[in-house]
Amino acid sequence: MKKSLINFLFLLLSSTIVTAQITGLCLLAGPNDHSGIKVTASSPNSVFKDTAYTDIQGNYSMKVPAGNYFLLFAKDGFDSIYYNNGQALFMAGNEKLETITLQDKYKVASLRLSADVNSISGTVRKGTNLVTSGAVYATDVSIPRTYMGKINSDGTFKVDSTSSGRYQIYAVPASAQGLGYSPTYYVNKLKMSDATIINGQGVVTGIDLYLVQQTTTETGSASIEGRFNFGDGSNDERHPFNKTWFNYTFVPSAPINQFGDPCKNLPVLLYNNAGKIVGNTVTDLQGYYTFKNLAGGNYRLEGQKYDYTTEFGGFINVQTTGITRVALHMMKPIVTFIPQDRPTSADTAPFPNPFQNTVEIANNGGRISITDLAGKKYYESGASSFSDINTTDWPEGVYLVITKYSHYKLIKKL
Repeated sequence: MKKSLINFLFLLLSSTIVTAQITGLCLLAGPNDHSGIKVTASSPNSVFKDTAYTDIQGNYSMKVPAGNYFLLFAKDGFDSIYYNNGQALFMAGNEKLETITLQDKYKVASLRLSADVNSISGTVRKGTNLVTSGAVYATDVSIPRTYMGKINSDGTFKVDSTSSGRYQIYAVPASAQGLGYSPTYYVNKLKMSDATIINGQGVVTGIDLYLVQQTTTETGSASIEGRFNFGDGSNDERHPFNKTWFNYTFVPSAPINQFGDPCKNLPVLLYNNAGKIVGNTVTDLQGYYTFKNLAGGNYRLEGQKYDYTTEFGGFINVQTTGITRVALHMMKPIVTFIPQDRPTSADTAPFPNPFQNTVEIANNGGRISITDLAGKKYYESGASSFSDINTTDWPEGVYLVITKYSHYKLIKKL
């Protein structure tokens, strides 16, 4: 009787949850195969985000809780489009959306440059003075994709050929210009999480960034040198990261070998044990960086790349003299995902989670590895699909699953 009552209450509760079934058609201009277009629904009122992918005909479908959503359609090589001109829509019940067509990005790039259809411009200052060298990073936070523009000798910058989207702006001075000041997010924030997101549709002007003063400096005989690489199969082969923006070339005292492609033009912040920024730099085209004249002690390195975190939190210990060599990966944020049913997306989360003697991971990205929190590797494969993985001999605890596109926290319970 008690079990029947619980089942009845569960069904009653489930029937009161309002959802939205979003369907529609998204096409690619030119090809006959319209599969693989990523459709992202993100809530302006919470961290909720869901994705779906189109089939070969361009059809897509997703079920989300009723509410307001931004809808983004994106695929590499094509212009991304926000539905409803980037305005959030209220979704509930069955929502059949109008057909969207993505244009070839490279065919329209020359038109953008000549007509200046989309750009972001402004000035960069430190106190009352202008910053006269460096670069500004403009990241569309929903794709995400980064564009860059040079800081000119008169303190102005312009990031050309951006797509319509929602942008995070980051000013990074060249080392000679940045002494006493830190790279800064718009508006005047040191932390990425505190940045103000702007609407990047059309020609956006008047974006003025004021670098935040660095209040803590160090002097000493210690140095840090190292390298940042991607830990998930990503790379920076796409322009603008292949371009030299800062004329930095770091030569380590010995080669630093690490798997994964290098993180190029990656802004890196150095925090002391009190959480104060004591240095900043940018990696070169090999992913190398260096910090000199340090006092030694406990530090934290933090690479600045949207939707990525620094491996192991970036925590390091540095002796008071000599060189400490540190190689780190930039990683996708780790999420805990507990599916109710076996997932079927292009990049599938572990199932089941928590697990016991087997776990299934089907991943079209190719490379996959599973480690414990101490970094010990329990599984690795380069295959494009995976069946059940035997985990009988694995100890109970928390594991990290690293695929090409995502990182997951995986839990084993005995």
